[in-house]
Amino acid sequence: MRTSPLRSLLTTCCLLALLVCLGASAQGQEHLTLDPGVEPLAGLDAVYALFSRAYRQLDADLFNQIYARDALYLSPQQPIRKGLDEFVGGFRSMFEGAGERGQVLEISFRIVDRQISGGLASDVGIYTLLRREGGEIVHRGRGKFVVVALRQDDGSWLFHVDGYSGLPAQD
Repeated sequence: MRTSPLRSLLTTCCLLALLVCLGASAQGQEHLTLDPGVEPLAGLDAVYALFSRAYRQLDADLFNQIYARDALYLSPQQPIRKGLDEFVGGFRSMFEGAGERGQVLEISFRIVDRQISGGLASDVGIYTLLRREGGEIVHRGRGKFVVVALRQDDGSWLFHVDGYSGLPAQD
């Protein structure tokens, strides 16, 4: 049985479109990895995508769409900071400094445990932070984190508690 040239062309175009879509989907997920047994949760996973975007774009204003107004931020060796206005300035300063040095920041997350109960979710995981200058990695940091997220009335999720601590560098 012979295949028509038009059918071959359509098949090739469909396969190409599928590969492009799969590539775009995989590229869009570079910021988040779920360990085996961790179920995806589209609304919450989207918050991690926005978090990564804030770093890539050095845009602290995006944290208004990531954290609840009364969020609690627990960073090492610092008092607990309550309220977005209390800690977003730290992100802004870091981003401004990176921009002045011509650095690109990339952050990614690996979720090792996720618990969901109604409108409450908790994630435990590892983050990796890269600083690049001229395409070269000048710093690689990683740490552990715990996030508690709350589902909003519109179905979206916001971080309510965010705590982290560093991990030793990997070779």
